[in-house]
Amino acid sequence: MHIRQLSVQYHAEADRLLLRVRSSDNTLFAVWLKRRLCLRLWPRLSSMVQRAGAAQAVAMAAPLATPTPEAAAMLAASAREQTLAQADFSQPFQADAAAQHPLGAEPMLAHTVQLTPLADGRLQVSISDAQARNVQLVLDAALGAAVRELTAAALRQADWGFAVEAAVVATEPSTRTLN
Repeated sequence: MHIRQLSVQYHAEADRLLLRVRSSDNTLFAVWLKRRLCLRLWPRLSSMVQRAGAAQAVAMAAPLATPTPEAAAMLAASAREQTLAQADFSQPFQADAAAQHPLGAEPMLAHTVQLTPLADGRLQVSISDAQARNVQLVLDAALGAAVRELTAAALRQADWGFAVEAAVVATEPSTRTLN
């Protein structure tokens, strides 16, 4: 699926985050994310996106070098700023009534999220509900940074009481299922 538009917003009346994804073929996926799931998802998502940005920045700046952690962090921050400067956050999400809704018109309630780093530096995000419906997204470094930024903004608005700007975790397993 080629992602054309993505949105992460806090909905106070539901006390949940709503993730919406529109593909280039006018397919719309909507997923509710509960606080408990976000509490486990956010640190992992944030650190994986930061690592992907750092790896891409290091590969572009010095492909044969092994930078110090401080230098890698500075390159990652620079790459993130460049990516976010190129992203267009001003366009409202187009909730077109004519869009296809393969999971139904109502958003699915996420039960399990699996984050898997791919060999080419992209991040695969698999979201499932209790009825075994599934949405899979593949995020490159730029799209991952945008998702991280949108999610961070929604979490700040939610004010659920956990650290949005969590530090990068040094070592983690390559694949982990969160629920």
